Amino acid sequence: MNKENVIAIYNDLFIKAWHKMVSIVGIHTVMVLVQRSLWQTRQKYAEAELISVSEAGVSFDVLDGIETEQLKKIMEDLFASLIDILTRLLGEEITRKIAEDIDGFVNEREVV
Repeated sequence: MNKENVIAIYNDLFIKAWHKMVSIVGIHTVMVLVQRSLWQTRQKYAEAELISVSEAGVSFDVLDGIETEQLKKIMEDLFASLIDILTRLLGEEITRKIAEDIDGFVNEREVV
């Protein structure tokens, strides 16, 4: 899988997750959650500094210069961090529902 596909798939995935989370907790809470997840990811991967968050969502546009495997690690870490924070904030049941929706989307796109 090339970088453009990785970015496109994760961008689509984040859009779906973003909308689902906004419908549950609101835009401002989602922004804080994603910014916190991004902060945690940046502690491990300096390249994550290129990811930006706004009320419009998360932008991965400038990540095309990162090696594909490193890009996948960054995205996986970002999602894992987000799910962990959601679980602590919202509880396991709500987070499981969000994760199932996301997982269904991931399986549709054949990303693992």
